[in-house]
Amino acid sequence: MKKLYLFDFDGTLTYKDTMFLYLQFYNEKKYFWNFLKHIPLFILVKLHLANAEKVKKSFISSILKGE
Repeated sequence: MKKLYLFDFDGTLTYKDTMFLYLQFYNEKKYFWNFLKHIPLFILVKLHLANAEKVKKSFISSILKGE
């Protein structure tokens, strides 16, 4: 039996962003440590003091770096 894995990166199938769930699934240890490092940036995004797209790209690239 074949398995089908779906990831909805643009919100067409789900109501929330699944990118973070995918990255956590991809490498849980790397996700945890990089999430801790990015907490100050996530706070700045919530306060509208930082660009959300740039912070997200930084977080994603920190996990996928070297892959």
